[in-house]
Formats: sequence, C-alpha cells, structure tokens
Amino acid sequence: MRRWMVALLLVAGSAAAGENRFVLRNAELANNWPAALEAAEAMAKAAPASSADSAHASWRRAEALGHLGRHEDAAAAFAAFEEAHGGAQDPAMRAELAWGLTARGEWLGNREQFLQAIQQVDAVLARVGDAGDPRLDPPLSRAMGMRVAAIGKTGDVAGAMRGIEAVEARYGSSSNPQVQRHVALTMMVRGFMQVDAKDDTAAIRSFDRVIDRYGSAKAVEPQQVAMIARTAKISSLVALKRNAEAKAIARAVVESIGDGTPEPIREAAAPIAVMLIALELNDVGGAAGRGANGAVEPGSPPARLSLSAP
Repeated sequence: MRRWMVALLLVAGSAAAGENRFVLRNAELANNWPAALEAAEAMAKAAPASSADSAHASWRRAEALGHLGRHEDAAAAFAAFEEAHGGAQDPAMRAELAWGLTARGEWLGNREQFLQAIQQVDAVLARVGDAGDPRLDPPLSRAMGMRVAAIGKTGDVAGAMRGIEAVEARYGSSSNPQVQRHVALTMMVRGFMQVDAKDDTAAIRSFDRVIDRYGSAKAVEPQQVAMIARTAKISSLVALKRNAEAKAIARAVVESIGDGTPEPIREAAAPIAVMLIALELNDVGGAAGRGANGAVEPGSPPARLSLSAP
C-alpha cells in the first residue's frame, strides 16, 4: 500500500478514535453505559493494534460491561486487558494501564468486594504511583479516591479521612479537569461519612468545601460534582430542619440553569428542581433523598457518585 494511503488511514483511525473518546466521556458523565459499550467497541475496531487507543477501548469496554451487570464478561475483559497491556513501558500505554487497573478496582468496589478493591489500587500505586508523569495524574487521583471510598465502606472512617487528606494534598491544586473531578468526588466521601454518622452540620461544611473549590471551575467535570454537592447540602439542611436555607439554595440553582447550561450540569441539577417543588409544598421527606434514619439512601441523587474517568 502506498505511504500516503497508509498515512491517510492512520489519520482517519485517529479521528475515529478521538470521536469515540468524546462519546465515551459524555456517556460516562450521563451514566449511559450501553452507549459507552457501543463507543468502546467502535473505538476498538478503529484503533491500531497495540496502540494507546486500543488499550483505552479495551478497559473502557470492561468498565461498561461491569456497569451493565455483565460481571463474568467484565472479569474476562479486564483479564484480557491486563494480559495484553500489563508490561507496557511507553508512557501513554502506562497511563492506560493505570486507568484500566483502577477501573477494575472500582468494579470490585461496586460489587462490594472492598478489600479486593483496596488491594487492586495498592497494586496500581506500587506499579506506577511514583512515575512522576503528569499523564498518570488522572488515573492515580481516581485510584486514590476510589481507595478512600472502599476504606470507608469497610468501616475504617479514620483511614478514609487520612486518605481524603492525602488526595487533597497531592492533587488539590491541579488544573486538570479529570483530576479536579476525582478530587471533588473524594472530598464528597467525607461529607457522606458524616451524614452516615448523623452529623449533618459537619457534612454541610464538607459539601461547602467542594462547592467553594469547584463550583466556579471552568471545566464541566468538577462543576458537575459541585452541583451534586449542592444537592447533598440541601438534603442535610432539610435533615436539620433548616428548610428556608435549603429552599433559597434550591431556588438559586434552578434559576441559574439556562439554555446554555451543559447537559451534565443540567442533569446534576434536576434533583434540586424536584427538591424545590417539594420544599415549597412542605413535603420535604421524600424529596431530600433521606431514609427514616436521616441517612442518604443508595438510590438518592447525592449517593449516585462514581469515580469513573471522564
């Protein structure tokens, strides 16, 4: 094949891979895992073998399968990914390796295999945690945040709090939108643990830290988490019977949403609109996403958080 034809095919493949990365990012932000799986499989077909795009498609496919509940397929896909890319030395490929191994840890955590999830993250940090490559900051910040969530789920609150502080110390000043998202999500864990401990006053302070740091961020990714923090804050205000404050925040959020608001922010704000209606009708119990004991329930908007890669 003539060289110019080879070059043209490579450019076309790169463009297709870039488009699928964009689709994957948006599908993940919207928790649209069927679309993410479709995009990952399309990306795998378009990407050259043994390339970073091929590795990205491989772990993304495994991640989507896990979120779709196809756990046997996900386990096989993660195993295939590590077998194919586990010895990566190229910096771009090492970044994809870190992403993929971290995604496997998150999948284990989502299945409530928390100790295995922690072990998986420890393995990631041992392999690439001290590499010093900025390309590794997004997957490593995700890994450290996911480790915090898993530790919290084991009941080791003090250990989780130390982990949150470590993430903030290492990545809190980052300007990378992916890293900012992961830091924000990790900071949210502090608030959720305080809610579980029935300390909503402390939880509000924790949610405010997320809002103050990322509420005016330039990128959509951290802004989305800040909007979720507002939802959680409103829920805690309601639990403390501070309904007037909750209503004022909810109304300000609803009024800020316009035609130009990015879809991920609009979706994150949707539960607040429901809360505002309920608050104005004085029906605060169901809208706040709280159970009888005042804790955020698993299906409520504030609890549906993921450290998945944007």
